[in-house]
Amino acid sequence: MKTISSQLLAYLLSTDVESTYLVDLITVTLQSGLTIYITDGQLAITYLGNRYEPTKWGGWRCEGTTTGLGIMSASAKITVVADATILMPNWDVPILEAMQLGLFDAAGISILSMYGSSYGETDLGPVVRFAGTITEIKPTGRTMAEGECKPDTFTLNQPMPRRVLQPGCGWIFGDAGCTINKATYTVTNTVSPLSNNSVITPATAFSQPDGYYTQGVITMTSGRNTGLAGFVQLHVNGALQLNKPFLFPVAAGDAFSVVAGCDHSMQTCLQKFNNIQNFSGTPYIPNYETAV
Repeated sequence: MKTISSQLLAYLLSTDVESTYLVDLITVTLQSGLTIYITDGQLAITYLGNRYEPTKWGGWRCEGTTTGLGIMSASAKITVVADATILMPNWDVPILEAMQLGLFDAAGISILSMYGSSYGETDLGPVVRFAGTITEIKPTGRTMAEGECKPDTFTLNQPMPRRVLQPGCGWIFGDAGCTINKATYTVTNTVSPLSNNSVITPATAFSQPDGYYTQGVITMTSGRNTGLAGFVQLHVNGALQLNKPFLFPVAAGDAFSVVAGCDHSMQTCLQKFNNIQNFSGTPYIPNYETAV
């Protein structure tokens, strides 16, 4: 059931609604932290201090939402129309190319419908048409893409029980169960000229020995890859080898941060992080091969 203001309800029940304006305000938050504000109207609209643009990010439109029994049956479909001149900030690539590269994967999206007797009126408050996550984007041509969205409740469709007996720790490094403060084990540095998209060599040598950042996460904080993160497959010879190259070229002087890696073993939890009291693994259960 949608929740709306009493003023909007009274307006929708009145005869004035026969000649009303309806626009959608779309907010998209990328995993990098970048937020863009879009309206399917003809002119920009300001709401709660945010300016929703009609053409700056291309033409976005919610084609429809569906609901039904079951968590996974609810969805929203969006279309995006943009040419090569519509660029993404920070990365300076066309927005449709950015979608193909995965920059919009798992982005949060909310769609608010605004009604009013004049265009851009927001005093009556919105109807929350949809809120959730972009789960898939499919380019359908050189200037158009379609996106499928699911509500946040779709994450409840996970296998149970969540607690699985396994030798390694089941917590995510730095989460509420682990309790480690990742900032304590994070360092900042800059990229040296010896680096490339797959191997990042720091301009200033790390103080920690090889292996310390293996299975850690590196996040670029300047340059074309600002806000993008990568998984450190191997920390060796003072450099970080990534399991997947960054989307855009790295340049000498680009800043980054990297957090220590955790292999979820009891030894690492004890010796590297002194956090054995929060270790959730069961290292003494037999392996699958010897359990029967």
